[in-house]
Amino acid sequence: MKLKSVVFFAAIFFIFFITILVGFNNVELPFGTRIISFESDSMVPTIFPGSLIIIHKEAWYEKGDIITFWSKVKEKEILVTHRINRIGGNVYVTKGDSNYYQDYTLVVPRLIDGRVVMIIPYLGFILEFFRSKIGLTLFMIPVVFVIYKEIKTIKN
Repeated sequence: MKLKSVVFFAAIFFIFFITILVGFNNVELPFGTRIISFESDSMVPTIFPGSLIIIHKEAWYEKGDIITFWSKVKEKEILVTHRINRIGGNVYVTKGDSNYYQDYTLVVPRLIDGRVVMIIPYLGFILEFFRSKIGLTLFMIPVVFVIYKEIKTIKN
């Protein structure tokens, strides 16, 4: 296979990979699955900042499960990922693995987005980079290359 063909297929794969990664970040996927870029250090050493986590909606959760839930922090609703420390009736008490104290806010089931089922270290950094202006600009280079190559092929 020629070097030009290898570069072309690598560019296609790169475009596809980044598009999927950016396009499906924090979007509900089939079967209650969601992909989220993790940015906090509250779960170190289990989940490091810059990791990509995949969560899945469950019917119930158990002590020790790592869950992602909505919480109000400084008058803003954000997604928080912590471990279930205790279960009391119909509420969950959570705690970040690197936090000394458990969370003061109780988590009710309707606020839970899902349980962490997969952790992919460092892939979240790539996602956040390509969501930035410079990352989007760099992403456009292979896109323009592929379009140019296709137009050149059609003309011939």
